[in-house]
Amino acid sequence: MNNEMISPFKTWTSFIIANLILGFIIALISVNSLTIKHLAIGTIWGATISITQWLGQVWIQGKIEAKYSWFEKPTLRFIWTFTSIIVYSTLAYLIVQSFFNLIIFGKIPWYLYSLNTYWLLPIIISLFISVTAGSIGFFTGWKASLVEQTFKN
Repeated sequence: MNNEMISPFKTWTSFIIANLILGFIIALISVNSLTIKHLAIGTIWGATISITQWLGQVWIQGKIEAKYSWFEKPTLRFIWTFTSIIVYSTLAYLIVQSFFNLIIFGKIPWYLYSLNTYWLLPIIISLFISVTAGSIGFFTGWKASLVEQTFKN
């Protein structure tokens, strides 16, 4: 994996540390008991969610970017970006949650597989990521395409 995947971080170490900090914040919000053991597990769990979301999204968006230009096919690019973020985010979240529930508690809770409000959080986060990434990608791609077109003429 190259360092472009972790941009704006310069090194993998800083990327991991930032995600551990985010994981710690997630643990503070989500754990019931603020013991060192629970905070450590929650931190690793939260960091794993963050890292899988980040790296998976960057990889998928790189593939979409190679196929659909914001300048040439903005509608297709948006549809693919939006759909892939929601599908990937939800599946990655399910996998991480299932894995940690199985490792820590020895079972996967039923609500991970039911369509209840539990799924609203990853979907809302996915929508936020999608809109943010889509907007940044669109305007960055649009600017690059305009610059490229200016130099061609």
